[in-house]
Amino acid sequence: MIDADSRYSQSTIAPVVVGKQVRFVIVPGEQRAYTFNYQFYQVLQGDRIDNLAFKFYGDPLRWWVIADANPQRMDWGSLVPGEIIRVPTVVQQ
Repeated sequence: MIDADSRYSQSTIAPVVVGKQVRFVIVPGEQRAYTFNYQFYQVLQGDRIDNLAFKFYGDPLRWWVIADANPQRMDWGSLVPGEIIRVPTVVQQ
């Protein structure tokens, strides 16, 4: 089941046979249009992306909104204090 608040909410889940095992994959659905404005945030000691998502959106599971706005960063496991990241304000169309 895909949560209605998920970025995959317009997608479906399909079974795929790999060897002798069945695995489930997300098949992207129709994309929703959105725009966003950024605010810039300077990372503090101890910050984690899930905690920042909670701070800005009230939901730690929305960490991907911040990750999508910072495609230059691949590893979110260790934020560097002093680093500047973009935090979007998402507006659904």
